[in-house]
Amino acid sequence: MVTINFLLTKEDYFNFYYYISWLAPGKKAAFIKTRVKFFAYFTFLLFLVKFSAPVSNIDTYFIVSILILACIYILPVFTIKTDTRKQAFAFTENPLNINLFTKTETVISDTGIFSTDISVEVKYGWDCIIKKEETNDYYFLYINTLQAIIIPKRALTSEADKLKLVQLFGQHIPFNAEVGHLVKN
Repeated sequence: MVTINFLLTKEDYFNFYYYISWLAPGKKAAFIKTRVKFFAYFTFLLFLVKFSAPVSNIDTYFIVSILILACIYILPVFTIKTDTRKQAFAFTENPLNINLFTKTETVISDTGIFSTDISVEVKYGWDCIIKKEETNDYYFLYINTLQAIIIPKRALTSEADKLKLVQLFGQHIPFNAEVGHLVKN
């Protein structure tokens, strides 16, 4: 059994949100692929329209149209971290979400994960964990596609707790939850 006491910060939530939006396996590639595909599709349509006319030369209007398409579909790739930070900040500033940022005690044992804060007590059975992902700073134990139990590694104060936690994960989290998200269907 491992007992962890921590307080999630707004930065912790941003790191989780940024991870699931951009850094998780396959997210970045899928986002870029979609953006480039739509840019290429609309550029192709623009070329078709432009060169179907009797007089087809490349003029300023055509070049500006291509640049506008690039701004719409390609530039967001470079602003994803800023945009994600704004969205996460808006979530954290909403008073209805304040319960996420309260001091929490989480007990992880062979029977499951039991989490308590000032207003909520919840027990998760190991079978509700559908996906586990790990970063340098966090464990994310997903209970559905949008929600995860966020465990900051900074809350693990001893090496014994870290080893016991990894052992519990290895014993109880299904193999598919560990690597299923890495396999393409």
